[in-house]
Amino acid sequence: FMNVKLFFRSLLNNSRHIWALIAAYIAGKLRIVYPHLHDLFSVLRCIWFHFLMLGVGYFALTSTEQARDMLYVFVDALAGGISGIWDNKWLLFFFFAGITWWSFVMWFTSRMILKSTHISLIYKKWELSGNERVVKAAWQIRMIIRYFPRLSGALPILFVMIGTLSLTTNSDFTAVLFGILTLVSFLFYSFRAQLQDYFSKRRWVIKRFGAERAKLFKADPHRFEAQRQQLSPGGKWVAGIAFLGTSFFFLIICLIKDPGLPQVIGPHGLILSALGGWTVFGSLLVLYSNRFRIPGFMLLLIYTLMVSRCNNNHSVRTTTRLAHVDERETLEQRIEGWMQAFVADSSVFSSDSSSTGEIPIIVVASQGGGIRAMNWTVRVLDQLNKEKALPNFYRHVFALSGVSGGSVGIAVHTAYMRDSTVDTEGLNKVISSDYLSPVTAGLLYPDMVQKFLWWPRESFDRARRLEDAWSECYRDTLNSNRLDAGFLSLWKNKSS
Repeated sequence: FMNVKLFFRSLLNNSRHIWALIAAYIAGKLRIVYPHLHDLFSVLRCIWFHFLMLGVGYFALTSTEQARDMLYVFVDALAGGISGIWDNKWLLFFFFAGITWWSFVMWFTSRMILKSTHISLIYKKWELSGNERVVKAAWQIRMIIRYFPRLSGALPILFVMIGTLSLTTNSDFTAVLFGILTLVSFLFYSFRAQLQDYFSKRRWVIKRFGAERAKLFKADPHRFEAQRQQLSPGGKWVAGIAFLGTSFFFLIICLIKDPGLPQVIGPHGLILSALGGWTVFGSLLVLYSNRFRIPGFMLLLIYTLMVSRCNNNHSVRTTTRLAHVDERETLEQRIEGWMQAFVADSSVFSSDSSSTGEIPIIVVASQGGGIRAMNWTVRVLDQLNKEKALPNFYRHVFALSGVSGGSVGIAVHTAYMRDSTVDTEGLNKVISSDYLSPVTAGLLYPDMVQKFLWWPRESFDRARRLEDAWSECYRDTLNSNRLDAGFLSLWKNKSS
C-alpha cells in the first residue's frame, strides 16, 4: 500500500514533465504535418470550383429520375442499331458533343488555373531543370497538380457510365462504350503533349500553317511545380475561343424563345453544354480572383443577393379581360346548373339511374410527377371516356383537380374534349412531345442569367418557355389555340 501511495505521489509531482513531453511530441508531429496540410489546402483552393461542378454533374447524370428517363431514351437509341441511331441522330450528336465539350473544359480550365496561379508552398526545395532553377513541391502535391486535370477530364464520361449502370434494360452496350471512352479520354489527356509535339513537326502542318504558326501546336512546358507560368499563345487562343463560344451559345439560347432549338439539342445535350459553360465562367472568375487577391465569388454572391429583391420575373400570365371574383358562380350555383344540364344523360353506371333520380357525379384527382404524370393522366382519361361500360363518362365529371404534371394532363385533355376533336393520334403526339428540353434550356440558360440582372425580363422565365412549348405543340398538332386562351375559357357555360 505504501509503495502504491508513493507511486501516485511521484506521478503527481512529475505530471508537469509528462505533459511537457506530450506537448513536445504533438508539436513535433504538427511541425512535420502542418506544411503538407498547408500545401494541400493551397492546391485545393485553386480547384474547388471544379470539385463543385463535378458534384453537380454527378448528381444531374446519376441521381434523379429525370436523368434516368433521359438515359433510357439515349440507351434505347444506341440499342436500336442503325435505324435507332439514325432516328435519333441529333439527340446522339448533341449528347456526344456536350459530353466532349464538358470533358475538355474540365481538363483545360483546371490545368490553366493550376499553371497560371502562384501556389504558396511551405514544403519546397530548389532543383535544377536544364539551365533553370525551379521550385519542387512534395511528391504528393506534384501528383495532384499533374493528374487532377486528367482525372477531371475523364470523370464526366465516367458519370454517364455510372448512370447507365443504374438502368435495367439495354444498358450493357452503353456502359461498356462509355467505360472505353473514359479510358481513352484519360490516355489522351495524359499523352496530349507528345501528340501535340508530333503533329507540330509534320510537314503537312508546317506547309499548311507555316513554320511559326505550326509552333502553336506544341504543348506548353509540363512543369506545374509551384511558380506561376504564362499560358502559351495557343493556350490563350483556346481560352479566348472557349469564352466567346460559350457566351455566344448562351446568348442564342436566351434570345431564341422557339422551343424547336432546345428540342433538337435534347435535354442531355443542354445539361452537358451548360455544365461546360458554367465551368468556363467560374474558372475564369477563380483565376482572376486568385491573381488579384480578391474574393470574387463572395462579391458575386453579395451582388446576386442585392439584385434578387428587384429581378423576380416569375409572373402569372393574365388575359386581356380579367374575370372578377364577384362575376363567377358559387359552388352551389355551379352544382345546380350542372345537374339541370345533365339530368337527361345520367345513365353512366345503370340504365335505371335516371328513373330513380340518381345522378352519378365523378371527381378526378391526378397526382404530380412531371411529364410522366401528364402522359398517364391524359391516357387514363381518354381510355375511360372510350369505355363502353362507362357510357357518357366525361359528361358526368363534375370537377378535376391535379398538381404539377397531373394538372397539365387535365388541362390538355379538357381542352381536347372542349374542341370536340376525335384526333386520337394527334392527342398522343401532343402528350409524347419533348417538353423537357424547353424548360431545361430555360432553367440552365436565361433563368440563370436572370439571377445576375437587376431588372426582371419575362422572356427569360423558364415557366414561360414551358407554357409556350405546350401551346405551340397543341396548336400545330390539333389546329387549335385553346391553350393560348384564358384558363376559364375551358368552362364557358353551365353545361360544361
